Amino acid sequence: MTRRKPDIANRRPLLALSALVLCLSIPVVRAGAAHAASQILAVTAKEAHFRAGPSTRSEVLFTMDRYYPVRVLQAKGDWLRVVDFENYRAWVHRSLLGGIKAVVVKVDIVNIRDRPGLDGRVVFKAKRYVPFKVLSRQKDWLKVRHDDGDVGWLKRTLVWGRY
Repeated sequence: MTRRKPDIANRRPLLALSALVLCLSIPVVRAGAAHAASQILAVTAKEAHFRAGPSTRSEVLFTMDRYYPVRVLQAKGDWLRVVDFENYRAWVHRSLLGGIKAVVVKVDIVNIRDRPGLDGRVVFKAKRYVPFKVLSRQKDWLKVRHDDGDVGWLKRTLVWGRY
């Protein structure tokens, strides 16, 4: 039995198909990067250090608690450049953030109520920068939970984030 060299002409369709798949996948990768740069993520760890650069050696600019939401501006390896509701920009490690629905109080103080609507009884108050996980939404009201377990309703216009 004699072995023959593969014919180059027989491999041309396979090479063309490989090139086509490669060309079609490039826009998908770019679209994915653009999507990552527009999404709102929230701190999923107990706390997260937001840094001046994409490294654990970079200066810590601020530290935020679980559920603090940020908008992704740029990705660099495992690091994300983010911005918060006050336009503070920093880098944070990707592993500290997740795609959960979360909001942060953007006014000086907000009443958290036992049911949606201004007729709900105030069960506690939250100050500016306090983050919450969003449990549900009813029109302009959000049912939220603080990391300490407190649950209640607040008006959507008083917070910033993903809901």
